[in-house]
Amino acid sequence: SQSATMAEEPSSRAILEEATQAIWGPTQDDQEIVKRWLQGFEFHTSEPSALVQHAGGPCGIIAPIQAFLLRSLIYPQGQATVEGGWRTPKDQSLTLAIALRDVLACASTAGDKAQQPLNIVLVTVADAEDSVLGDNPLDYFHANATLQACSDEDEAEAIILSLLDAFKGRFGVLNFLYSLVLTRGLEQVQADQGMEVETLISHPFGHTNQALVNLVLTGIAVPNVWDGAKDMGGIELKGIAQRNSIGYLTLLESLRYCACGQNYKNPERPIWVIGSETHFTILFSLDDRLIETETPRQKAKQIFNKFDESGGGFIQAAKLAEVLAAVGHPVEPAALPDLAQKMDPDGTSVILGYNFLQELFPGTNDEEVATPNEFVLYHYNGIARPGEMVQFCRGVAHCRNPADVGSADIMRVLWTKWPKLDVEWNGQVPAIS
Repeated sequence: SQSATMAEEPSSRAILEEATQAIWGPTQDDQEIVKRWLQGFEFHTSEPSALVQHAGGPCGIIAPIQAFLLRSLIYPQGQATVEGGWRTPKDQSLTLAIALRDVLACASTAGDKAQQPLNIVLVTVADAEDSVLGDNPLDYFHANATLQACSDEDEAEAIILSLLDAFKGRFGVLNFLYSLVLTRGLEQVQADQGMEVETLISHPFGHTNQALVNLVLTGIAVPNVWDGAKDMGGIELKGIAQRNSIGYLTLLESLRYCACGQNYKNPERPIWVIGSETHFTILFSLDDRLIETETPRQKAKQIFNKFDESGGGFIQAAKLAEVLAAVGHPVEPAALPDLAQKMDPDGTSVILGYNFLQELFPGTNDEEVATPNEFVLYHYNGIARPGEMVQFCRGVAHCRNPADVGSADIMRVLWTKWPKLDVEWNGQVPAIS
């Protein structure tokens, strides 16, 4: 019967409460942390294309959305330039609506959902005064949220524009976060993470976990930053499956905690989110020469790294035939011992990545695509230092041995992509934390 069918449908509140478990877990009970996330997508008065962040926590959403805003402003679809220019756009609302729409559309159809029809779920709670919020803002959110679905990108853009006050109000970031998770689907978010399922907001500090940053940037909530999946003793650990329009670099790589793969280091546009231990900021350039096309050697290195379970830069010699086949260089069994001996001249039963690549691609190197000798970079931090204004910080980069060998965190991040780089910043060196 119809009433029985309706009874089986979970209520909006039940759906949102289940999403809260996946997003927050036990952190939902820490009202101080939840309140830090109560802000909208607000443009700064002194930088009309820049989003402002008020407190620690939501930078893992705000910084990636800033990256998509810049992508729309610097590389607008179907036109050469945005009216007013990338730094002073005439129509901030439309730019924000397009950025939010693009991220949601990607989450709806990325990875495992590639063959499914577009289905964007929009969750909105209107702005509210402190007096009606009560002691538990998430409780108010569950009780007052409206859910609506749309299956067309233009329709989604129009609806987001009509609801833009809700995305600019104090629930704006949460509206987008819940829209993103429900558009991806709770089960799919778990499937994306594989064996490493955890809440999208960390406990107990309330920071954005890597899986959530990856979900905004790529549409898939994988928990790692390397290329593709790695097999660790029979357990598949998922990374970034392909190049995306926005990249990602992290201070943690300079500290040897992890290493971003080429899919993140070499995005389709010269725009990167930068991660520190506690904050996310933006690096970008208007210089298209920084966009690299992948060489056969780089592709082979990427595949080799997938087979390098330890991350030590080598594979077991017994896996050579399998790796050769994966990179498109299958070898007849009779010829394999000679090739293995060339790649492992000392008979150690391991093959170093360098030897493997030199044998297959003699006379080439990993930096085959030349970086311009000089180019301009911009950095943006949504939280200003005390007494300073939020602003895009401009620097002129030179490909040479750096004069400063290490104090500035931003330089340690840049060296993970450009090992020889010196940057002359206008004013102070930008802070990434």
